[in-house]
Amino acid sequence: MDEQGVLTPIVTGTCARCGGKVLRPDSSCPHCGAPARLVVSDRAPAAAKPGSSVHGAPHGRVDVPPYPPLWPRQNASSGASNDAVYPDDEVCPPPHCDTGRRRMKKGAALTLGVAFVLVCGSGLLYWIQNHETHKEPTRTIAARGMVTPNYSNRPAQATTMPQVPTVAANSEAPPSDKVSADKNQKSIQLALARAHDGLGKNNLQLARSGIFWALSLQPDNPEALRLKQDLLSRERARNAALKAARGCVVQERAMCAWQNANTALSIDSSSNEAKGLVARSMH
Repeated sequence: MDEQGVLTPIVTGTCARCGGKVLRPDSSCPHCGAPARLVVSDRAPAAAKPGSSVHGAPHGRVDVPPYPPLWPRQNASSGASNDAVYPDDEVCPPPHCDTGRRRMKKGAALTLGVAFVLVCGSGLLYWIQNHETHKEPTRTIAARGMVTPNYSNRPAQATTMPQVPTVAANSEAPPSDKVSADKNQKSIQLALARAHDGLGKNNLQLARSGIFWALSLQPDNPEALRLKQDLLSRERARNAALKAARGCVVQERAMCAWQNANTALSIDSSSNEAKGLVARSMH
């Protein structure tokens, strides 16, 4: 028999868990992730005649395992678990599973910590509020017991209004006002002295200046008002004498003019008109 009639042996493996074919018998199953120890090697005979079948392979196929698995395994891509059927398989979970579990554990621990802090804070706040509420009634009761007197055995007394201190009319003024008042009073005295001097000397112009100076400082000064009435009376008499003297001058009666001018000058020695009429009547 020539070499073309001899088949090259095919070395493959069959997964005992899912029944899938594995390229190498010493590698893990790419379908379900089973370890290499669960992969059964399928070895073909050294030589075979054309058309002949391998011993133990049904229908002469080499890629079919001689004995099908008792419990067909589910494909790993389906997401189904085979741990209930094969509990002895030591299949390590992928690394991302451990990461997810760690994240879940950390999240659970963080949630528990936050919940514990919230519960402790709520309890502390409730205790503080309850403590303050208990303190306030105690203080109120104690205060009432201390200040509440017994008026049942005391005789009734007439209610008296508290005396309000009255402000004196002549209360002392501030120093600045007092100095100003003293200065004003001195000025009034000087003005009245001038008025008296003018009236005593029949100098109505001097008397007028003193009287109206006093009234400007104190309009209701009684002495200044009395002196004003005397001044006005004298001015009316002077004006009457001057009027008569002017009439005599018109009539060219020199003696009459001189007499009336002297009368006006005796009433008001400061009258310039009276002085002029006297001088004119003498010429």
